[in-house]
Amino acid sequence: MAPNSRGKSVSHMLLEVPVTYSKTATLFGTRGMDAMAVLASGQVYSVPCQKRLTDAMTKAHSHVVTRHDRQRFAVKETEDPREGRPKDTFKVHLEEKWCDCGKFQALHLPCSHVIAACFHAHLDYQVYIDDVFKVANVCRVYENTFQVVQGQMYWPTYEGPKLFPRPDMKRVKKGRPKKNRIRTEMDEFGKKERLCGLCRMPDHNRNNCPNVAGPSS
Repeated sequence: MAPNSRGKSVSHMLLEVPVTYSKTATLFGTRGMDAMAVLASGQVYSVPCQKRLTDAMTKAHSHVVTRHDRQRFAVKETEDPREGRPKDTFKVHLEEKWCDCGKFQALHLPCSHVIAACFHAHLDYQVYIDDVFKVANVCRVYENTFQVVQGQMYWPTYEGPKLFPRPDMKRVKKGRPKKNRIRTEMDEFGKKERLCGLCRMPDHNRNNCPNVAGPSS
């Protein structure tokens, strides 16, 4: 078969489809089994979530918290955050699930500033963890697995339209690709006339310039 616009034959592309499907199905099954093992161990939150929380709690112990009311706090960093920015003070509003650093809103996980505020107010920071990070919800994602594809002898006869690659869209293996752009008036706009490099006259160049010797004195 003729190759497509990227130089791959249609038969080669048809071979890639089942390979990609098989790898995806295998990965999906492995992830599902891992999630079930974590759930069976009694862990509530996923492993990536626990890693982020552990790192945030380590940073939270170095913060200085000033409480303004039941929901609002000013959290000051005393150590380098190692995030490419200087130390700063952040406003935390627990009721609105807001922190000036932006991580609380973006990740739906309590950042180190929120955890420090919860420690200061003797509150449970886990109530601000989104349910999407619970292992039980992760397992539900993998309940629907990929179906096993039977051999081609069991496939129903295809009666739909047949697609063929366009020969004019083939990419040649050697040389520069051909331009298929339609030229317009814009291509001629601003086009400069070629002049001789010696006498600056048109219709010839410096190699065959008739005025190379110059007029006799």
